[in-house]
Amino acid sequence: MVKETRGVIEDSFNIDVTYPLLVLNRTKEDILDSIVFIASHFKLDLEAFIYNNKLFIKVVGYEKEINNFKFDLLTFPYFGYR
Repeated sequence: MVKETRGVIEDSFNIDVTYPLLVLNRTKEDILDSIVFIASHFKLDLEAFIYNNKLFIKVVGYEKEINNFKFDLLTFPYFGYR
């Protein structure tokens, strides 16, 4: 869901993190730490939590920064199937 206000948008999405949790043996804290690491490169307000092997994320910021955040997040090793 995307909501726009004065050039700033709010977006929320979820990612299945079963692979990093069960196959790569990452902890929820590892995954959330990686989210914070990635988000620290962008000027975003971020809320994230993991429930039932799903990572729920809500971000507020400029659209370009949110899109870059999503790209970096989805290509980060904790979430890839490499």
